[in-house]
Amino acid sequence: MSLGKSFTIAEAAELLGVSVPTLYNWKRDGTLRPNGEPTGRQRIAYSEQQLRDRLSLPLDAPPLTSPQPIRLSAAVVAKQLGISIDQLDRLEDAGPTVNAARSITNRRLYTAEQIGALRARLADGGPILPGVSPRVAKSLVSRSEAAELCNVNVRTLHRWETHGKLVPVARFGQQCFYLKKQVIDFKTRWLSDTANQRRAQPSRKKTSTS
Repeated sequence: MSLGKSFTIAEAAELLGVSVPTLYNWKRDGTLRPNGEPTGRQRIAYSEQQLRDRLSLPLDAPPLTSPQPIRLSAAVVAKQLGISIDQLDRLEDAGPTVNAARSITNRRLYTAEQIGALRARLADGGPILPGVSPRVAKSLVSRSEAAELCNVNVRTLHRWETHGKLVPVARFGQQCFYLKKQVIDFKTRWLSDTANQRRAQPSRKKTSTS
């Protein structure tokens, strides 16, 4: 019997009855390493013999067959990732195409591998914004992040925006975003101006007394 068949990490996880993250943990700690490391576009693969050994199958057991991968809807995937459906759409557009299958009713369905790829893409990039490239998004910070960079509260940022001192470069719904460099440059000027004002205060008092 030939045991030359190989299985993807998602197929192996389903055959072994474990999750894909568990297989990644097994790969790291040496419990079950894939049949060679992936190179280029080659994916992680496990040999049939590895899986048979792990399952303790007898020699006369029938060959393993690829399971039908479990597919989740866009709504479920978005909930797992903690984002909206619109953000999921933009996340797909932010990198290499994730070819989600379509159900009879034309709903998108994602495999565990595709969800893992989207999760990794979400972790690597900046905010998921319409019409903004991932490269530019990585240079943006939210209003709360800008406030933290300047060591002020969000209300102070609102006041600065009203006075035209520090204005967001992008708005999407109720979210506002600043260029990180813009915030850092403003903070430098603001601290410098504040220091100059403090140095000038004693001289004004001395002038008024004389």
